[in-house]
Amino acid sequence: MKRIVSAALLMTCLLTGCGMSGLLPQGSTHAASQNELYAAQTAKETHELRPQLMETQTVCLWAREQLPEELQATYDLLNHTAAVHGEEPVQVEATQEEVRRCLSALRIDHPEYFWFDGAASYTTASVPILGDSTSVTLTYTMDAETARSLKPQVDAYEKACFDTLAAAQTDYQKILGVYQYIIANTDYVLDVQDQSMICVMTEHQGTCAGYAKTFQYLMLRLGIPCTLALGTGEGSESHGWNIVECGGDWYQVDVTWGDPVDETGAPGTSLDYTYFMLTDDEMYRDHSLDADMVVPVCRAVEYNYYRQSGRQLAAWDAVAYEGLLRSASAQGDAWLPVRFDRREDYDAAIRALIDQGGIMTVLSNCGITVPEDGISYARNDLFLELTVQLPK
Repeated sequence: MKRIVSAALLMTCLLTGCGMSGLLPQGSTHAASQNELYAAQTAKETHELRPQLMETQTVCLWAREQLPEELQATYDLLNHTAAVHGEEPVQVEATQEEVRRCLSALRIDHPEYFWFDGAASYTTASVPILGDSTSVTLTYTMDAETARSLKPQVDAYEKACFDTLAAAQTDYQKILGVYQYIIANTDYVLDVQDQSMICVMTEHQGTCAGYAKTFQYLMLRLGIPCTLALGTGEGSESHGWNIVECGGDWYQVDVTWGDPVDETGAPGTSLDYTYFMLTDDEMYRDHSLDADMVVPVCRAVEYNYYRQSGRQLAAWDAVAYEGLLRSASAQGDAWLPVRFDRREDYDAAIRALIDQGGIMTVLSNCGITVPEDGISYARNDLFLELTVQLPK
């Protein structure tokens, strides 16, 4: 799901069908044959002879950790199978519903398996003494040769992104840099068929699924814990975003909504930090988790973008605002977003700067020439943010 930003008023795009269906495992069932069960019993040995297509990440296995201990072994076997693009059936001592839970967890934890969207077929059998068992055959969106051929492009994208982080010394700076890189190099396209990170990395376009998985993958490659959150954004049927750890605390991040489009659906010109490093209380103002999702709790505010950049104002202060605008202009910023702690101060800023035209005086004080057709601005009443365009 994608947001639309108007030049005069921050708006929300009410698009449906965000493209997160690939995150949920699908399955089919039929009666198991003896040959299938035999193949399932020997699958693990066969898979162990094959190399992984991509290095399996172990930095953050949040979804695995939410499974009961007895299902983690099933998760691990399916994980190994997906990593090597195993096509033989795997027999597990679990019900089909338990297998689906494991596949969902696997899909959430491993964005590097861009050839696997959680789909599988199942066969069931009753094994004496052991009870019910399920034979699982994973299915893939591409063959192993194609997946292997795309790895150099994944590596090239990663290198290009990480090259921009050369000056980054803290996890926060790295998280911010990756957020900015993905947005700067990706166009939101609703009808993209591939829901993995590969479309973002090779074609520089994707839906929320691609944005979120790309961000998660790069975080994990940097050694920064990160997971997926699945649910809905305001006005959408489905949506996906991230939860990332920084400074020992967890924060909510929606990269897709940081890359707004305009009223026509074309890529916007500004980069939005409204949904960067939020608390649960903030994110869930217009996002909702799926009922079965368990995610880290996000309460910290230290690494919120506006606090880190000094653009969070505890009170309306015309002098302080002018200082922020002067600094933003000196840095060559095209926009100045400012967030307020309290609604009364936000309303006071809107009255002084917009309703009474005070922004023209502030710009003039900063030596900025205002175009004859005026300036553009955006207001976000939900998050108490005012964003003003800075003329060149």
